[in-house]
Amino acid sequence: MQALAEFAPLVAFFVTYRLGGLYAATAVLMVAMLALLGFDWLRQRRIPPLHAVSAALVLVLGGATLVLHNRRVNGTSAVFYALLGGLNLAVAYGASERTWVYFKLFGLAVLTFTFVALQLLWLSRAAAAPPARAPASDVSR
Repeated sequence: MQALAEFAPLVAFFVTYRLGGLYAATAVLMVAMLALLGFDWLRQRRIPPLHAVSAALVLVLGGATLVLHNRRVNGTSAVFYALLGGLNLAVAYGASERTWVYFKLFGLAVLTFTFVALQLLWLSRAAAAPPARAPASDVSR
């Protein structure tokens, strides 16, 4: 039951993406992550840290995607998490178990926090920047 609940947001995102596109799927994923947190609380009277962090990231980055309608935000997130996954595998298979555990516990958290902080800084600057104006026409009076 728990495994099904953990995959439900991903399934909801994929189905909605196929039916309604990226922005609808992002909104559905955000709601599904909140539902997962509610399910965790009702079932266990606690929220697992991994679900809390995942939900926070989905809400922050998904919210930015919906507000800005910017595929660059999605792209940088996808690249970052793909690299993070590759780095995790490299450490898991190339280092001792103890090193990998400490990397999972501290390294991934620091890298993720840094990425989110940098992305929020970039988003706040993009939101505060004045809109680009069209070039003035070359019409003589």
